[in-house]
Amino acid sequence: MTGKNRSAVGVFGSHEDAESAVKELIMSGYDMKPRSMPKT
Repeated sequence: MTGKNRSAVGVFGSHEDAESAVKELIMSGYDMKPRSMPKT
């Protein structure tokens, strides 16, 4: 397999905390196109 695999996993206490984390990932250059964000 070639290329670079990067993953991020998080569990948050609130929707606002999750949104903040996603914004930080985007600001750091993390590619958000191939994503999966299940709701519970």
